[in-house]
Amino acid sequence: MEVNMECKADEVKRLRGCINDLLSVLALSATWSGDKLSEIAGTLLDVLLRMLRLDFAYVRLTDGIDGSPIELVRLADKRNPAVQPGEVGQALNRWLTAELFTLPSVITNPGGRDELSIARFGLGLEDEVGVVVAGSRRADFPTEIATLHLRVAANQTVIGLQEARRRRDQYRATGELERRVAERTADLRRVNEQLRAENAERKRAEDALQRSEAYLAEAQRISHTGSFGWHVSSGELFWSDETYRIAGVDRATRPTVERVLQRIHPEDVVFVQETLDRASRDGTDLDFEHRFLMPDGSVTYVHVVAHAMRDEQGDLAYVGAVTDVTAATRSQQALERAFQDMQALKDQHRLVIDTIPGLVWSTLPDGHADFLNQRWLDYTGLSLEEARGWGWRAGFHPEDRAILDGWSASLAAGEPFEAEARMRRADGQYFWFLIRSVPLRDELGNIVRWYGTSTHIDNRKRAEEQLLLTKYSIDHSADYAFWAAPDARLVFVNDAGCNALGYTRDELLKLTVHDINPDFPSAAWEDHWKGFRASQSLCLESKLRRKNGQILPVELSVNYLLYNGQEYGFCFARDITQRQQRDEELQRLTTRVLQLQDEERRRIAKDLHDVTAQDLGAVAVNLALLRRLVTDLKPEAQNIVTESASLAEAVLQQIRTLSYLLHPPLLDQVGLASALHWYVAGFTKRSGIHVDTEISRDIGRPSLDIETALFRIVQESLTNVHRHSGSGSATIRLVRAGERLALYVKDQGSGMIDAATGAIADHVQSLGLGILGMRQRLRQFGGQLEIQTSHHGTAIIATVPLTSAPPGSRARGSVRENDDGEYPTGGRSRDHATRVAWSP
Repeated sequence: MEVNMECKADEVKRLRGCINDLLSVLALSATWSGDKLSEIAGTLLDVLLRMLRLDFAYVRLTDGIDGSPIELVRLADKRNPAVQPGEVGQALNRWLTAELFTLPSVITNPGGRDELSIARFGLGLEDEVGVVVAGSRRADFPTEIATLHLRVAANQTVIGLQEARRRRDQYRATGELERRVAERTADLRRVNEQLRAENAERKRAEDALQRSEAYLAEAQRISHTGSFGWHVSSGELFWSDETYRIAGVDRATRPTVERVLQRIHPEDVVFVQETLDRASRDGTDLDFEHRFLMPDGSVTYVHVVAHAMRDEQGDLAYVGAVTDVTAATRSQQALERAFQDMQALKDQHRLVIDTIPGLVWSTLPDGHADFLNQRWLDYTGLSLEEARGWGWRAGFHPEDRAILDGWSASLAAGEPFEAEARMRRADGQYFWFLIRSVPLRDELGNIVRWYGTSTHIDNRKRAEEQLLLTKYSIDHSADYAFWAAPDARLVFVNDAGCNALGYTRDELLKLTVHDINPDFPSAAWEDHWKGFRASQSLCLESKLRRKNGQILPVELSVNYLLYNGQEYGFCFARDITQRQQRDEELQRLTTRVLQLQDEERRRIAKDLHDVTAQDLGAVAVNLALLRRLVTDLKPEAQNIVTESASLAEAVLQQIRTLSYLLHPPLLDQVGLASALHWYVAGFTKRSGIHVDTEISRDIGRPSLDIETALFRIVQESLTNVHRHSGSGSATIRLVRAGERLALYVKDQGSGMIDAATGAIADHVQSLGLGILGMRQRLRQFGGQLEIQTSHHGTAIIATVPLTSAPPGSRARGSVRENDDGEYPTGGRSRDHATRVAWSP
């Protein structure tokens, strides 16, 4: 069972090999092209020699160019190339005729001394084309399979030869064959019994012919080539099956020239008709292309080739072939469209390259420039001829031509190139450019071209220089510079800031604002940042914490910045330790000067009241006595005495007023409230300005120094109202809020704003020392002074704590806190108290 299976497997394998060889032989005609018969015969011999493992193969073709036969031979033994085809032909001459040839036959090897078995096959029915002889050392040669292969090959060769002769004899051969077959058939019918052998031979010839026609039809189908014949005088057309298929005509339809013209594309009808008329008139061959318009609307492109010939009667006829070239034509059209698109794209790319705002160029692998865009040429003023090769170097600054060394190194290493250099503009000026180039490689990695760009960076270069200068200035500034992000991270700090805080830059950039400034804790940072954003810029005094924990007082100048959509806080900090020390010293001196001033005023007021006023009072009394005692004075003298007494009374009154203004005795005796009422009454009498005074009844008696300071503030404020505000009225409120006293002095004048400029009025500058004095008086007690001004008036607001009296100050009376903690209003009756809202 296993042996049978193996035998069947071997048989299947042999059959497959046989079929593959047959297909190879059948495909031969599809591979043959041209009109050289020797090439077709040589191909046949090569295929047979290899396929059938022959020792030699020989072919003789009867139709040579000059009438002599064409002989070719192939030997398996390449060591004997000297054997000529003619020699082999003479050796085989006696076997080349069908009558003398019998199978098998044995001859001496033309290329050696051993004997070979040969097989002969005619090309054509009567060997009219030629013969093929194959020889092999194998004893069983030729086998049935070899015989089949040889017959098929012979038939294919006939097909190929006939195709090579461009089918010039096909029509005539077909007619001749039919005539001979008809004659042979009649002869065989008459002598059927006598010529059984010839009848059998005819049967074999018919089978061979059918096979040949089948091979031809298959070859035409594979190659999409149909054959046709056209008898011009009768109009008869003969088509092969493939021609019917190409033309899209049913096989049952008889072809005519009119029907062919109907199937031709309307745009090609005139051309085809004129071509046929001209060829039939001149008797010339046909070779043209046209289109068929198929019933389904599709278009088929065909190539028509036909040979003109005349029959025995001299009538013109054509034998030719029609090939479906639709695929090739459409491929060609697609290729042409692609080429046009590619050319348009190339033109577009060239336009883009010439239009883009940059200098674009390319070089060969050795660095020679072969392309520079129009902008490059316009910028440098060089022509393309001048810049080609290495001429582009003339466009660079002499000091920057050292970059050529880097360019040469990149060319040698095949690495991308990048450098900055100055290029000369057409007007002779030089500007900075960024030059970049990258290589283009093929599939093997070889550089085929370099592409590069030159980008104008002069503005960036100058900006970089300015940026470096700015950075250098900031880094070497005596002030400390910090950049902070919205999340309080430090993103920049200069050298001065690092040195002042004792950190390295890397250490500081890992910290936040909360870590170095105790005035900006993380809990309140969001509110602080909103304040920065709202104010955009502010200046304040704060403090920084050094790495060792030491606190450094600073003045901060903070600016809110928005850069590229990112928020930043930029801050300059300046050490104000020495300034604070000077301010503290100045504050102590100022406080001492104010204290000495008050003491001196008190002393002068006391001297004026106790000495000068008493003396003037005595003078006035004496003058009065003199006027009563001396009765005999002349009227003139009496008037002088009376006038002197009046002057003494007036001076006495002025001295008393001056004494009270310098230091009202009521301030020491009954306190601030009474002193203010007395002073306001005198001020209204002297200036004509009505002043409403509201003093809370629960202010008690603060220390004498606080009362003196608040009294002086009222004096200075009402004096400024009288001199500068133009107001006809003013209001004074003295209230208590918890442990603080609050003093309000408000007028309804023009304020401190210039109506024309919107700035602080000039007369305010003259108030500088007065305001400074008021502020300093409050500062010694921890108090504050606030000034609110607008076009509707000015308000002076002074607050001072009751529990922060300096050492040595004497407290008087009692102080109690209001129940509701608000600023109470004073006056004659609490029921009539009003709360005043001060607006700036």
